Amino acid sequence: MKNSYRFQWKLLLMIVVLACASLFCGRGQQPEGDVEQPQEEVSPPEQPIQEEEPQQEDQASQVDLLASQTEIVSGDDPNEVRINLAIRNQGSGEVPSDFTVVWYPHGSTDEVGCSWDVSARRINQGQEEVDCAYTYPTHGEMHWRIAVDARNEVGESDEGNNTTEGTVVIQRANEGQEELTAPTNCSWKLATVPRVIVLSWDYSGPNDIDGFIIYMGTTSVVKWMGINTTETMIPDLELSTQYHFDVRSYKGDQQSAVDACFVDATTGQ
Repeated sequence: MKNSYRFQWKLLLMIVVLACASLFCGRGQQPEGDVEQPQEEVSPPEQPIQEEEPQQEDQASQVDLLASQTEIVSGDDPNEVRINLAIRNQGSGEVPSDFTVVWYPHGSTDEVGCSWDVSARRINQGQEEVDCAYTYPTHGEMHWRIAVDARNEVGESDEGNNTTEGTVVIQRANEGQEELTAPTNCSWKLATVPRVIVLSWDYSGPNDIDGFIIYMGTTSVVKWMGINTTETMIPDLELSTQYHFDVRSYKGDQQSAVDACFVDATTGQ
């Protein structure tokens, strides 16, 4: 009987041990499906750096018009000159529109001697040559001026080389003719603007003359005046500067003697 009790206690003890082992071994373990695995942080793929495409340069900024050749020569008639020009685009861009070239026979004024409309199509194909003839009303040293794209119809990379200046000497056609009667009593005064000189003179010679010429120095023509005018203003002079002005009468290609009626005038400060 004692052996039977012992066996039962041993069996009960084994059951308890097995139950405890099962309880403690499973503690802290979770079913495999319930375990959350830590997720690795994944960086977004790097975007390839896109290089900025260079902006296409404005074609107008690559255009550069100028008179590459200039020739002013004597013509067939007295006081006539022939103007021969070569116009080209030395820039790398194409000229977008037609433009105007003007030759001014007197650089200090806007009197137009010759004018040409230049085709953009032709100038883009190469150099364009133009010419014309002009007759000066009198002789002496004439200061002329050329303006390429005179109306600013084309945008350019360099607007400073559009203008060309020069001089041409017109010889007296008939040296044996008697000189005309010169003006008299030449005088001057300052205008209300310090850069302006007012010239005045008298004339008592024949009335068949064409008018009067105002020279700065003895060769540079400043103005042509009608026969009924005996006073004029000379603007845009330098301050505190002395100028020599010579007033002559003229008829056709004839004119009165040099410095027969002159003044030395000084501008204001």
